Amino acid sequence: MLRVGVIGYGYWGPNIVRNFHANEGAEVVLVADKSANVEARLKKAHPSIPFTTDAWSRTRAPTWRRDSKRLIRQYRSRPTPWKF
Repeated sequence: MLRVGVIGYGYWGPNIVRNFHANEGAEVVLVADKSANVEARLKKAHPSIPFTTDAWSRTRAPTWRRDSKRLIRQYRSRPTPWKF
């Protein structure tokens, strides 16, 4: 099982979370975004997925790494202008 953390829940983030969430071989264990306003959108679509505004401390904390739901892969969703 691939455990995924998605950093950035702006324009593409909801699509990325939806696709990983629908994949039987993946589990979205964390969504992070610097704007706390997007938490309501995430909770409406996926109430079981945890949200944070501080991805760095959450994914690097020693207690998180020892957790049985350890984050294996991060996916960073970047603003559209960065992609071209």
